[in-house]
Amino acid sequence: MLNFDSCVTLKPEKAVSKYYAGLIKNLVYQNPLSATRVSDKIAGLLENARQDFARLVGARAEEIIFTSSGSEANNLAIKGFLAANASKPKGVLTTFYEHSSVMAPIKSSARSGYKFARAACGEIAGYAHEKTDLMPSGAALAAFVMLSGETGEVFPVKEMTAAARAREIAVHCDACLAAGRIAINAGSLGVNMMSVSAHKFGGPAGVGALYVRPGTRLFPLIEGGVEERGLRAGFYNVPAIAAAGLAARMAFECMDERNASLKKLKLILCEELSRRIKGVRWVAGADSPLDFYASFILPGKNAENLISRLSNSGIMVSPYSWCVSAAKTPDSLIHKGIDEYDAAGYMRICLSHHNTEKEILRLIGRIVKFSK
Repeated sequence: MLNFDSCVTLKPEKAVSKYYAGLIKNLVYQNPLSATRVSDKIAGLLENARQDFARLVGARAEEIIFTSSGSEANNLAIKGFLAANASKPKGVLTTFYEHSSVMAPIKSSARSGYKFARAACGEIAGYAHEKTDLMPSGAALAAFVMLSGETGEVFPVKEMTAAARAREIAVHCDACLAAGRIAINAGSLGVNMMSVSAHKFGGPAGVGALYVRPGTRLFPLIEGGVEERGLRAGFYNVPAIAAAGLAARMAFECMDERNASLKKLKLILCEELSRRIKGVRWVAGADSPLDFYASFILPGKNAENLISRLSNSGIMVSPYSWCVSAAKTPDSLIHKGIDEYDAAGYMRICLSHHNTEKEILRLIGRIVKFSK
């Protein structure tokens, strides 16, 4: 099966899989907080992984909290912050592009009296040097995604964060799709919290992390232990975390090389589809900012049927994030100006450094054939 849906998950490198399997087979498990030689080895593996995650997002190791997923990290950031800062204004500001694991805890905060507002990313960034309120009733927290898996946009998080923090609003950034694919520096962005997910950059599933800026108050979701500074109780999945650290290191060190290769493949995809399919409309084309991402509209075509036919021929693609595919038209597409008619013919291609030019040409040939 050829995979052109790497926004969902990225296949681990062979070195990561081998390292992971070796740890599962040979590692002696013990609490890293106990005072034994074995526990020192466990603690060393965790610390190395923490340092690798920190380097990937431009942070310090002590600012990284391990979780079981990006979704858990998002929930810890939002629920944990609101619970720990209940005296702040009962408002949350967010955008039209957030993942469901961000929007669900924001919506559930209404049970505690919170209101939320959604705005366009450019609109929020535009308030960086203005005095106008972002939310008339005030807000304690803002949640901004770094890039969109539905439209391929990279958002001005630094400017959005400046606008929020000028109004004493803390900021959480969902960087799950961005980490390992584009350069990130949590410190220079100014965010209070940032979530990442290992399987998005080639690590094993079941490992995520939350960057927490010093001075940011959080309450834990999972209580009953001192792990992760008391913010995430539970016995460590050391093999998975250590392998995720290796994947983070490889993603960081190979990022420029991978993106250069992806840019060439994306150019072939865009040029050939434009040449061979009349009327194709690019939403994220050759000049779009993400080298691994392209999306387009085939007017009058049913993308779901086309994707099904591609799947039956051994090729995986998707219309947009499967987390929102149940919705008729995702909010992210609506606010990009894509109506229901065009959304029916919308497809995204998420490339990975594992893809080859031969595979791209096969994909193009199938899309051309099945769209006739």
